[in-house]
Amino acid sequence: MPDPWGGDRPEADKVEALAKHLRDVWSQTREKMRLVDAYKGGTFSVWRDALDKRPAYHPPTARYLIDHAVDTQMSVDPKVKKFPAGEGDEHKKKADAVEPALTAVMLDAALKEPSIPWRQAYSHMLAYGYSVMGTEWEEVGGLVAPKRLDGEEEKAYEARMEQYEAGRVGWNPVRIKAPHPSRVLMNPNEMQPDLAIVESHRYAQDLANLVKRKGRYGSKRVKPYEPGDNPYKPVPLVEVFTAQWHGLKVKEDGDFLVVERSPWGFMPWMHGFAGWGGEVTEVESEGFDPKHMAVSMLEGIIGPGALLQVQAQKASSIHNAVLERGYARLGTSLPSEEAAQQLEAGPEAVLQGTREDWWWLEYPEIRDWVFKSQQNDDREIELATYIRQVVGEHQAGVTTLGQTMIYDQSASRKFYVPAKQIERMAGIIGRNILKMVDIRGEPITLQGHKLRPSDIEGSYDVSVLFVQVNPVTQMEMRKLGMQEVGAGLKSPETYRESDAMMENEAEESKRLMKARIRERDDVQEQLQINTIREEGLVQLADRLQEALDARIKGTGPVQAAPVAGNGAAPAEMVPPVQTGGR
Repeated sequence: MPDPWGGDRPEADKVEALAKHLRDVWSQTREKMRLVDAYKGGTFSVWRDALDKRPAYHPPTARYLIDHAVDTQMSVDPKVKKFPAGEGDEHKKKADAVEPALTAVMLDAALKEPSIPWRQAYSHMLAYGYSVMGTEWEEVGGLVAPKRLDGEEEKAYEARMEQYEAGRVGWNPVRIKAPHPSRVLMNPNEMQPDLAIVESHRYAQDLANLVKRKGRYGSKRVKPYEPGDNPYKPVPLVEVFTAQWHGLKVKEDGDFLVVERSPWGFMPWMHGFAGWGGEVTEVESEGFDPKHMAVSMLEGIIGPGALLQVQAQKASSIHNAVLERGYARLGTSLPSEEAAQQLEAGPEAVLQGTREDWWWLEYPEIRDWVFKSQQNDDREIELATYIRQVVGEHQAGVTTLGQTMIYDQSASRKFYVPAKQIERMAGIIGRNILKMVDIRGEPITLQGHKLRPSDIEGSYDVSVLFVQVNPVTQMEMRKLGMQEVGAGLKSPETYRESDAMMENEAEESKRLMKARIRERDDVQEQLQINTIREEGLVQLADRLQEALDARIKGTGPVQAAPVAGNGAAPAEMVPPVQTGGR
């Protein structure tokens, strides 16, 4: 769906019409989402209409199917790969510096949301077969660089600048959003749409503060908003986003409160489908409906007469049978009035009469076939979703590591496409963050890393992976990688990047080189001389220095002592040092 304004300022009345159209497009998909919510929340109808008065038990099957898959198949720690802006070591060095810094920014932004957005988006992807994500630059709490005042002394200005720089450490204006997919309306035919309509709520006072703040930041058009008598009244809002503009208005209420030009040059929202659906044959007669694309992992086992309802009916029946036996009813041959009087005496009273006068009502036995039927249902659920080994349950007959890896890989293919969709959106978010930092021209400093525009070099080409590490598998892969390095089939750099999964391989290579240099005999001696000098023994240090210099000049380079591997990489990975000296 192209931008209806062609890059010009959006119009409020067209936004309402467009929002209504998109609500209609996504209406049946929303109905499917409500059905999933009913099964996840345990509010679905176990029995049909006239039978609704029967005891009902809602097994949490739908919820744990989703939650277990999310917990075991999706990591929340992004692994960022920044591709160099050009050829040469200098470009690679800057790209390697961006990777841990961008990772820190994305981790910090994720932890500022009520729910970690990567996990939330993946949960939506599995539950609804569809997910949305977005990026924001939040101005609240940002520091303004001080300007030198007329007549201000240099020291005073430098002190204010130092205070400003110190205050920027730990400040992160980036926000990563993963709202419920029914809140963000986009064209289902485009994976990177030109336009998005976002429906949300804000408290009246928060909305008033937002509008005032937007006015202070120089928005092109701001309409005042008064919160009224109740500052905590939820106000329904509609926002429109394009690559050039952002508009905010109260739902079904006149003109925009805020219309501002976007400085970023990209539309900040994106979406993706899980890949379990597809277009239907009669698409021309009924029109394209995203309900055929947004197919839940639970599709086919939820709804009236479907497997999870049948499971709930059987579980309710067994539960009711257990209660009937645990709290069985009494039968008696005594006259009803006499029996009633004895029972009214209370639970501690002793019933009068013979053994034949009182008895417990008998119920049909629960046969083994009932439980076998439940086992068959569990098997059908596995076939429709995933096998239990995916969430850590032991598979019968699997005894070796090789068998475990084969089964894990085969079972996890179910989630390959949903995970790739999340990684695709995360990659777009990573690129958007780099663009925003580059356009702002100011670094973000977090967790000891600094994301600098100078390191970005105008190149935003990044990929993001969410690697779910199996410790046993990783250990085997690292052993295999070391063997490949020893056989000359893989470079040490590739080992550190792919097998050891190091974020900044260039920095680690530098550390390894320093470690190898420190192992040299002449370097060790020089370090000792420097330490002696620091302790104030200057004359002794001078004599030792002269002796070391004479020995180096007279005998040539001192060969490095052999260095064993330090656990991070095999010894063959460190190139030998050819020259000596201080």
